[in-house]
Amino acid sequence: MKGCNLNERSQAKVFDPMEPGGDYMLDCADPYDNMIATELLRLATLKKGCFFAKLDAKPSRDAPKKLTQSIKLVRKEATRPVPAKGAKTLLDLTFHDIDTNDAGVITLAELHGVLDCRKYADVAAQVPILEAAVQSLESRLSVPNTPSMLQYHALEMQIHTLTQKHAIRETELHVLLQNATQSSKMEVMQLKQRHEQAMAVKRAEIASFQAQ
Repeated sequence: MKGCNLNERSQAKVFDPMEPGGDYMLDCADPYDNMIATELLRLATLKKGCFFAKLDAKPSRDAPKKLTQSIKLVRKEATRPVPAKGAKTLLDLTFHDIDTNDAGVITLAELHGVLDCRKYADVAAQVPILEAAVQSLESRLSVPNTPSMLQYHALEMQIHTLTQKHAIRETELHVLLQNATQSSKMEVMQLKQRHEQAMAVKRAEIASFQAQ
């Protein structure tokens, strides 16, 4: 943040610990600037590749007794992968993100809130991975690959085949029953006709005998 005066809160510029390199004008009497100066000192002391290129101390025009530090922090190019945009880790969070009420200090409740949000975000990030694992497991289980599963699959196929054969046989029997019923009705009608014809012949013979 080269050329950025962090004392000017109206510009809404905040210190980014992931990109600390740049020029800073800090008033260490201010709690916010003091926190940033402390973090810069920690990075220059502990973080590999970070160091102060120039450090100036001069009195402030508004408050001559206060000292303003001009700090320039130089950092080598990062070798680790940069996190995706929009996905903040705990290291990506700034003081402004945690200090939700702009009080200049971080309370225990605010810290707990950030940790809870990160916990839920981590769980939510695992949901697509878990869903993919479940789908993969279901696909693997749907394919028989053990002796017992192969035997069970074979029995299912046999039951399905027998069910189809039973349905076909039932249809054939139904057709045969209909044919037999129709044939029986025709035989009954033929016998009835023969009986009526025989009775007509007998009645004719009786009438002829009576006429004689």
